[in-house]
Amino acid sequence: MILGLSISVGMFILGSGTAHAQTLYSIIFIVVLISMIVQGGLIPYLASKFRVPMRHLEQQP
Repeated sequence: MILGLSISVGMFILGSGTAHAQTLYSIIFIVVLISMIVQGGLIPYLASKFRVPMRHLEQQP
């Protein structure tokens, strides 16, 4: 949900005609992308560190 909100705010900035709007949108996009990658990568590590049970599912074709 926060991802969509952040990108929506960035799009609002683009449409507002603000100076350096493209730069601001790019910064928002990169920060959200890095945040998703870091948080997504840390979930399995932290879950095992705190002994949170996680299921491993086989991929289905």
